[in-house]
Amino acid sequence: MSEADRKDRLQLVVTGLGSLLLMSLVALLVVTLLWQTGGSKGEDQAVRLAAAGKAANKAARVAVVEMTTYDYKSVNKDFAWVDDAGTAKFRKQYAEVSAPIKKLVVQLKAKANGTVVDSAPIVKDADHVTVLLFVDQTISNPGSGSTGPQKGLDQPRVTMKMVRQGGRWLVDEVNISSLSNNG
Repeated sequence: MSEADRKDRLQLVVTGLGSLLLMSLVALLVVTLLWQTGGSKGEDQAVRLAAAGKAANKAARVAVVEMTTYDYKSVNKDFAWVDDAGTAKFRKQYAEVSAPIKKLVVQLKAKANGTVVDSAPIVKDADHVTVLLFVDQTISNPGSGSTGPQKGLDQPRVTMKMVRQGGRWLVDEVNISSLSNNG
């Protein structure tokens, strides 16, 4: 093989490698741009879902404190929290369930104070979040003739299904389980 043939081959190899390098860089640039475009949509969605979880969690924490805090002297006002914080469906269910409870609270002259120990949102989508709430509820009543004053601690675990309606997070469903049988 002559010196000229070697130079031609070397030039051909260098040109081929240069072209391959250039095509690789273009492909890398295209992949990077596609990834960033798709990534920003995914990031935007993740930000929206995180914001939904945070907002629903905040609304659920307020609602559960209102739900677990009451005084027999202001029972109607204390049980009215649902009018502002519940969906129409939940307000109807709550009205049916709470009527006998309100009577019992007044009859026993009971008081309760709820505090949220911790909570965790589970985001289904930007408008539906389930929040698990760990609550401590102190309950007291003055007792009656044969019994003295009674105090207790209930530790309900509350699951609140929250929905966004009209830009606000509202309680749509509540499930309660208790660790103790006090109260």
